[in-house]
Amino acid sequence: ARVSVCGMHAMQRLCADFLLALLPPGADHPLVDGPKLRAGLAGAAIAAAVLDGQLHVGPDGALQLTAATGDGDIWSEVLHRCDAMVPKKAVARCGAAEDFRDRGGRLRDATVATLVEAGAIEDRSTRVVGIPLRRYALVRRPDRDAVMTRLTLALDGAPENAHDAVLVILLHAVGALRRLFPDRDRRALDAGVSELRSAGWVADAVSEALRDLDLAVMAAV
Repeated sequence: ARVSVCGMHAMQRLCADFLLALLPPGADHPLVDGPKLRAGLAGAAIAAAVLDGQLHVGPDGALQLTAATGDGDIWSEVLHRCDAMVPKKAVARCGAAEDFRDRGGRLRDATVATLVEAGAIEDRSTRVVGIPLRRYALVRRPDRDAVMTRLTLALDGAPENAHDAVLVILLHAVGALRRLFPDRDRRALDAGVSELRSAGWVADAVSEALRDLDLAVMAAV
């Protein structure tokens, strides 16, 4: 049985929506890749954990793990590596490609695996002269269409929830929003993102952490 998009946990779901948005029909790779994709996914995983209450924002602005988590998968590792870290350092620790464990690459691969298992995309990666060439194809368009509809509502000032508001902000942080909505006025897009940042969708402390995550993702790319 396949895992539905609705059946994913919060971190998986925001990362999955982030990657789905970046895979237009007919494309074989995301609109952004490399450091931008890794930083964006790290920001998405951390933001989802904050919204879901798995990470708490301390008085000093550092993230704090709220409960014990399991070991062994990349999602638990992200939570542990964020503990006692300010958002900027957390994104760097979870989205980095430079360390020997390639945590950013593992987060990307885990998100791809989640979407493949859900039947939303197909992994068509191959190797050329021994070098991995990562290629993915959208195979269930309604899943992405639903994400794009929610993004449109958010940009129009009526997001269904904080998840969608954060998704817009993260896509903007990696420079993808204008490519996803080329017919929208650039200044209007930027204004829409600014409005979402200040609209009070989440508590003040959480909002501050998400703002810092937004800045951290932009700095990382």
